[in-house]
Amino acid sequence: MDLWTRAELKLSPSDTIEGLKNKIRRDPDLFFVLEESSQIIGIVMGRYDGRRRWINHLAVDPDYQGNSIGQKMISDIYLTRKN
Repeated sequence: MDLWTRAELKLSPSDTIEGLKNKIRRDPDLFFVLEESSQIIGIVMGRYDGRRRWINHLAVDPDYQGNSIGQKMISDIYLTRKN
């Protein structure tokens, strides 16, 4: 949540710590995290309804923005799911 806040991502009222904990327990494979030196610098949170997948949130640490990190994360996710 700290990264999403620092990246100025607009969060909905349902984006609470407790709600995220529940989602991680229920759907851990829908979270993709990029770390550098034990610091989270990018995160993608997805959603799946049984037929379709969506990206709900994608954020990159402001200090790392402009380096195509979000684009690379999405490419990696796509390639991982495709294979």
